Amino acid sequence: MAVEFQTVHFRIEQPDGRSSKSQEEWAKFSRPIRWDENGAPIVEVAIQHFDISYNNGGLWGGPIAQELVKVERGEPRNNGVPITATAWMRDNPGHQGFVAEVTALVIADLV
Repeated sequence: MAVEFQTVHFRIEQPDGRSSKSQEEWAKFSRPIRWDENGAPIVEVAIQHFDISYNNGGLWGGPIAQELVKVERGEPRNNGVPITATAWMRDNPGHQGFVAEVTALVIADLV
């Protein structure tokens, strides 16, 4: 059993004021990912860093609560796994844009 770690970075830019935006990136591994006895891939994803800044009339503000991001994994294929990060602003006064920086750690059990 071999375990491999990958770091995936997202820069999610939402300039038009909608409340959320998603971005997909791939974590690539050196060998195929193992599947458990129930047919599920053995992959864990954890948020390492998150920061979101909002645009308030041309001025960029500070970070908003960490709970405003979600990171999910898709089904692995070709020694990789798609990771999707979604960032959103719960309260978006004036429909401000935002930029989110997200770093996720992806841990996979490899064949």
